Amino acid sequence: MRKTISFAFILFSLSLTFGQYCDHENVNYRSYLSKYDNNILKPEDVRVLDLSNQNLDDIPSNINSYPNLKVLILSGNNIKHLSNALSNLPQLEVLDLTNNEIENFSTSLSYLKNLKELYIGNNRITHFSTSLSYLHNLTILDVSNNQISSLSKSMSYLKNLKELYIGNNKITCFSNSLSYLNNLMILDVSNNQISSLSNSLSYLENLRILDISNNKIEELSNSLSYMKNLNVLILDGNPINSINALRYNEKIKTVSIKNTTIAHRPNWLSYHVKLINY
Repeated sequence: MRKTISFAFILFSLSLTFGQYCDHENVNYRSYLSKYDNNILKPEDVRVLDLSNQNLDDIPSNINSYPNLKVLILSGNNIKHLSNALSNLPQLEVLDLTNNEIENFSTSLSYLKNLKELYIGNNRITHFSTSLSYLHNLTILDVSNNQISSLSKSMSYLKNLKELYIGNNKITCFSNSLSYLNNLMILDVSNNQISSLSNSLSYLENLRILDISNNKIEELSNSLSYMKNLNVLILDGNPINSINALRYNEKIKTVSIKNTTIAHRPNWLSYHVKLINY
């Protein structure tokens, strides 16, 4: 059902509990709430708009009536396509499109130059788009629970990306594009079809958490030795029988090996390292 946004609807439906969105810089929540409480909110004053679970099948055409919007939540709808209306939100920093029916990225995303966080998990996306390469300020990208089979070159342009969630897809191997993500701190590629680790991981010098659980990995790569800031490694559900590749990684603090074939704790493994195997 196609809908447009009315001023009365905003006053009625905007959520006052922003959860994960409430700690972003440059979003003047105090001013926003004050205007809301005084019932004098104007379209240009709107910073956060929550249209989740509204049975929308398209993005409202008059969304561009709110030019200073910082956070837009459209999760839990029936949206299939990203309309050009998004391209008229130059100030947008957070976009949540989880739990929809979106099949591909839209070129309209490329106009969101200030976008910092994009949540588009639980959709029907099969591949990445070049539109992502224009999101130079993106720090968090969540595309988990889709049907993506490979990582594209467009990923390499996301130089400021700190968190990447691509679990529960159909990815079979790591891409060299990952090696350009020097600021990445969290990488989740769990529940895919990856059979081996790529040397591209060795370039992720700032990575703190790596989740490669529930893949088809039989052997760890020596590239893990070069990841000097890696603190947490999750290997659950892989047919791995050895973690000797971690021997020279002195920063690692936690290794999870649940549902693997590793039978006991290696003698060389420091007891400062927490080994989770149950």
